[in-house]
Amino acid sequence: MMGVSVAVIEGDGVGREIVPVAVDLLKHLELGVEFVPVEVGYGKWRRVGVALDDDLELMKGCDCALLGAVTTPPDPRYRSVLVRLRREFDLYANIRPYRYMGVHIPQYRPLKPFSFTIVRENTEGLYSGIEEITKEGARTMNDLIPQQIS
Repeated sequence: MMGVSVAVIEGDGVGREIVPVAVDLLKHLELGVEFVPVEVGYGKWRRVGVALDDDLELMKGCDCALLGAVTTPPDPRYRSVLVRLRREFDLYANIRPYRYMGVHIPQYRPLKPFSFTIVRENTEGLYSGIEEITKEGARTMNDLIPQQIS
């Protein structure tokens, strides 16, 4: 069986605490996974002036990614890593399944088990990364389509 390669992206902040623990757990399971460290995000941008560069090609060479929290500072010079990853990998939807298992809380009437899925669009509107910032405020520029963005 050929191993799976996982791009390991700790990101910033709490990602640096959570992702290494997840990697340790996966290593313990002995799944034959190759872990490929990738540094992107605000810390890298502060240090070298770019948040994401040739790392994108490294990620494309992997089978999947383990992504920690990535900071997007309110600085017009900073290009959002998450917006770029969503575009490059066509991650157009954030899909969050939910299943209620029927846990009973004494003061409430018990519910029958149910499930639903939340599908949140991930690349348009507030997530497009196309904003206009003025003294009066900020707004998303919905009139531009993603293909027009470099």
